[in-house]
Amino acid sequence: MDMYTLKIKQYRRIRRLTQKQLAERVGIGRSYLSELENNKWDIKLNLLIKISKVLKVAPSKLIKYKMETWVFILLVMRLS
Repeated sequence: MDMYTLKIKQYRRIRRLTQKQLAERVGIGRSYLSELENNKWDIKLNLLIKISKVLKVAPSKLIKYKMETWVFILLVMRLS
């Protein structure tokens, strides 16, 4: 179950950066960044932080949790 989607592309475009420019600034390949933007991979926390610094946005702004995630979290909390 995918619990979230990344909003890197949205903020990258706001900052008027190409995939190549952002990838170079955070030290990853352009194709890997493309796959992250298309939610093909889970992102590691340290990379999320690097990207958020380059895009000048809080890391939490780059993640959009899906509704099912919140339902799951609330269910787990209620059962605890």
